[in-house]
Amino acid sequence: MFVALDEDDLHLTWDSPCIDASDPELEDPDETRSDIGAYFFPQYPVIGLDPDSITFGRVFVDRSAEVVLVIENTGYQELRITDIQVEGDFYDVDFTEAFALAHAETVAVEISFAPTEEGDFVDRLNISSNAFGRPVAIIPLAGSGYRAYPPEVIGNIDDLHLEEDFERMRIADVDEIFSDQNVDELQFTALCDNQNIVL
Repeated sequence: MFVALDEDDLHLTWDSPCIDASDPELEDPDETRSDIGAYFFPQYPVIGLDPDSITFGRVFVDRSAEVVLVIENTGYQELRITDIQVEGDFYDVDFTEAFALAHAETVAVEISFAPTEEGDFVDRLNISSNAFGRPVAIIPLAGSGYRAYPPEVIGNIDDLHLEEDFERMRIADVDEIFSDQNVDELQFTALCDNQNIVL
C-alpha cells in the first residue's frame, strides 16, 4: 500500500487500493480521480529514452551507420507514440506508424546516418507522444561525413649502397615521405629481401 510505512514514506505503491479511491469530485494533478493519502500516485505516461543523445562519429561518405534507440514507458498509463521525425539531412528513422507502450514496455527504433558529402552535421530527432509534461521529446543527433583519401608520397628514399660491416643508420623519417589528408596515424611495414638486414 505504501512504499515504506516503517520509514514514514507514505508514497503509494502502484497496486495500492488508495489509488482513485478518494472524493470522485476531486482530481489529482494527473487528471485522475483523487487518491487517498498524503501523496497522489502519478498515473500518467512517462517516456524514457536510451540513449538520450546520439553521436555517430565519423562515417565514410556514401556509407551508413546505425544506432538503436530504446523507448520505454516508465509511467503507469499507456504511452502513445504518434510520430517520430528527423530534422536535417542524412539522418533517417525506422518509423512507419503510431504505436502504444504499456507500463515498463519497450521498443527499439533504428536511427541511421548516411552522409553523401563531407562535413559535420548536427540535427535532432523529435518524438511526439502523450507523455505527461513532454509532448515532444528531443534527441540531439551528431555525425561527420568523412571521405577516405589514400596516403600521398611526398618524398623519396635514396638508394643505399651498404658495406658488409655497415653500422645501424637512419634512412628516412616516414612522416617526411608520406602524407595523409585524413590526418590519421599511418602504419608502415618495411620489407627487405636480404635476411641479414633488419629494419
